[in-house]
Amino acid sequence: MVKYFTSRAFITDPKDVWNKETTIGLTEHAARVHAPPLVYDRRGNVIYWDDYESPNIKFYPEIKGSGIVQRVTGYIYSSPDGNSQNNVGIDWGSKFGNYSLMMKCSSGQYDYTSIYYVITDFHIGKLGAQFSFATREDGGYITLGFVYYDGDGEKWMGSVDYYLDTGMLKYLGEDSFYHNIATIPYFTGYSGEKIPYGTIKLVVDLSTKKYVRALFFGREIDLSTYDMYHSPFSGIPSLFIRFWIRPTDSVSRTVYVDNFVLTENEP
Repeated sequence: MVKYFTSRAFITDPKDVWNKETTIGLTEHAARVHAPPLVYDRRGNVIYWDDYESPNIKFYPEIKGSGIVQRVTGYIYSSPDGNSQNNVGIDWGSKFGNYSLMMKCSSGQYDYTSIYYVITDFHIGKLGAQFSFATREDGGYITLGFVYYDGDGEKWMGSVDYYLDTGMLKYLGEDSFYHNIATIPYFTGYSGEKIPYGTIKLVVDLSTKKYVRALFFGREIDLSTYDMYHSPFSGIPSLFIRFWIRPTDSVSRTVYVDNFVLTENEP
């Protein structure tokens, strides 16, 4: 409810049918009504999201080799022997809704499949990017990264790698090498059953050019002492958010991705 008094607005929490004031607060109420329904970490203000429900593509694909990026819907074939634990042909579908993005990379040593978003509306400060993904693969790795062009001749990069075979999470250092952060096992589910989506999130501070934190499967890791990688680059101020998958051996890998969310004003 908004009450106006001589050009000032006083905002109070809404009341229910029993005239009792709700306790969630207007900020939380607005988030529940207007924010994307799949926000994993609720800190920060959502400024962009993509749930792949629309056939209108909002990202840019980049593929090296014979990989695939395809919007898909999920299904499960019936069990060939009547045993629910032996289902075959499972497609993971989406976290919520009907669609997700299937990303498949080919098996070459330097092959990869990636998508990236180009963002020009953002404030210089702490920003967070998160993706949810699901896979049954026990090899290969995924990468979530920021690339920030400051418009003054510098490029700043921050990214994390997750290795599906070892569970190792790494970050890109100022020295251009990836360094170990923590080992976080990936939940592979049970034979013939659907694997739940998990979320990876990275927060960086564009004002200090440092990392802030990483979140993976509910585990939060402080990265605030690490600097982002930087190199000279001439370009207009812009932000690229990229999600890659790559093989760690000579086998093609498939990952299902859902719900990209970009936030700013992170704490």
